[in-house]
Amino acid sequence: MKELLGQLLALELMAKEVHYSYRGADFFGVHKLMDEVFSGLSDFRDEISETVFMGQGAHVPTAIEVIDEASEFITVDVSMRSIVDLLDVILNKLSDGNIRVGEEKVLDDISAHCRKYRGLILAQMGVSE
Repeated sequence: MKELLGQLLALELMAKEVHYSYRGADFFGVHKLMDEVFSGLSDFRDEISETVFMGQGAHVPTAIEVIDEASEFITVDVSMRSIVDLLDVILNKLSDGNIRVGEEKVLDDISAHCRKYRGLILAQMGVSE
């Protein structure tokens, strides 16, 4: 779960980077879309910490530990493609079946968020699946 916290933090940071740095005719659409990707991720991280770690009496990762995990996923050239790639990593992690009792709801919510925005970003990029 610590790795997932790092992945979600990396996703937040990458979405904000694209949000602020994107240039082009479709700036407003991308700007708004990255806002939506960013929205709620902090709440998901909070819910994981409270539900998964604290709820089970486990060590809650420190900010430094989460930042260290996040640093493994942030690329030098942040783009919508690198965000889709990270969304794929997160979705694969969530589908590995390694879920304990009490984690289902938050992980289902994260999975739904990631699937939704993965599809919207690909559509914005003009990529069909």
